[in-house]
Amino acid sequence: MPHDGRRRSRCRRCRPGPEICIHRRSARGPLIPLSSRTQGHGRSGALEMRRLDPSGAPSMLSGPMTPPSPIEAVVFDLDGTLIDSFPDIRAACNFTLEQLGRPALSDPLIRSFVGRGSRRLVASALGVQPEDALVNEALAIFLDYYEAHPVDLTVPRPGALELIELFGARAMAICTNKPARITARVVEALGWRNQFGAVIAGGDAPALKPDPRPVELACERIGVSPHQSIMVGDGAEDVLAARTAGAFSVAVLGGFPREELVRASNPDWLVTDLFELKARLEPHLTR
Repeated sequence: MPHDGRRRSRCRRCRPGPEICIHRRSARGPLIPLSSRTQGHGRSGALEMRRLDPSGAPSMLSGPMTPPSPIEAVVFDLDGTLIDSFPDIRAACNFTLEQLGRPALSDPLIRSFVGRGSRRLVASALGVQPEDALVNEALAIFLDYYEAHPVDLTVPRPGALELIELFGARAMAICTNKPARITARVVEALGWRNQFGAVIAGGDAPALKPDPRPVELACERIGVSPHQSIMVGDGAEDVLAARTAGAFSVAVLGGFPREELVRASNPDWLVTDLFELKARLEPHLTR
C-alpha cells in the first residue's frame, strides 16, 4: 500500500492513524492530546499538549508559561478571586432554603455550588435541575435577599488592593458569573467603579463562563485583544474561558473550588494567593 506521508504511531494499543501515542511515557510522564479549541474563538483549532506525571495526574508543565509581552490588560473574576463574598452568599442561600422550609446547608457544600451562576447555585442547594419550576421561586428569593445584603460581610481578598494598584495604568475588567445588578452594587460599595474599564456580569454575554464570550466581551469593552490579556480567576470556569478566548490564564488557590479541581483545569499559571501573583507579574510589567 503506498504511504500517504502521514506519521503513524507504532504503539499497538493505539488505533491506526494517530501521530501521537497516548500510552508512550517519557521521563516526565505520558503525553496526551487535548481536543481542539472551540471553533471561532481565540486560538481555535490549535492542538494543546498536556503532560501527566507518572501517577496520571495533570502537572503544571503545559500551556504557555510566560504571559504576553506586553501585558495590555487584565481581566479579573470577582467572587473568590478579588473578593471573599462567601459569608453573604451563604446567608442568601440559607435564607432562601429557610423560606422554602428546607434545612440550612454546610459551608463546604455551599462553596461547591458557587461559580456557575446563581440559578445553578440555587438548583444545587435544592437538589434539583436548573430547569425545575421550584428554581424560579427560589431564585427570586435568593436574588432579592442578596441584592439587599450584597456586602454585609464581603471584603477584598488579601492582596487584591495591591494587585489593582499594580495594574492601575493598564486596562482592567471584571468578568463574573454573578448577576449584573448584584455585581454593580458590590463594585460600587467597594469603591471600584472607576477602577475598571468594563464590568461583565451574568446576563451581559449570551452565556456564562466557561463559555469564552464573557471574556471576549470584557476585552472588547476595554479595547484589547484577548491574546494580549491575562485572565485571573479561582476556578476551572475561568481557566477554560480564558484558554478558549486566547487569553493567558491564571488560577488563584483559596477561592471557592476545591484545590484539586483548580489544578486539574491546567491553568498557565497557578498561584497560592494574590501576593504571589503580584510578585510574579511585576517583572513582566516593568519591561
